[in-house]
Amino acid sequence: MMDPNWARGLRDYCRMHGIKFFMKQMTGKKPIPHDLLVRQFPVVRRRYVESDLADTGYLPDMEGGLKAAIGAAGGLRPLARLLGIAHQSILQWEKVPAERVIEIEKVTGIARERLRPDLYRLLPRQK
Repeated sequence: MMDPNWARGLRDYCRMHGIKFFMKQMTGKKPIPHDLLVRQFPVVRRRYVESDLADTGYLPDMEGGLKAAIGAAGGLRPLARLLGIAHQSILQWEKVPAERVIEIEKVTGIARERLRPDLYRLLPRQK
């Protein structure tokens, strides 16, 4: 039997990390508590094949650092393979998740300041 407090914790975690939350059902036929009746849907992105990137340069709603990382890896699927995740996961990102910045910097060579300028600022070079 699902504990509603467990679901609340999951809902709060999702909210804190900007992840969409969809409460489908409770165990059995129990009604969903009102505060858990949350139905957020992820943004549906255009499906494309890898060659579309070369033809159109299309990457949906992604910041420049993420686009640069995809390009440096040789495409969306190669970057996903390097990270050990599904390419569909990357399609859900608008920018590189904070917890992935260092890993993506290592596998692509794209500086963390470019991947997430809101988290890492470029310091002036010392002479």
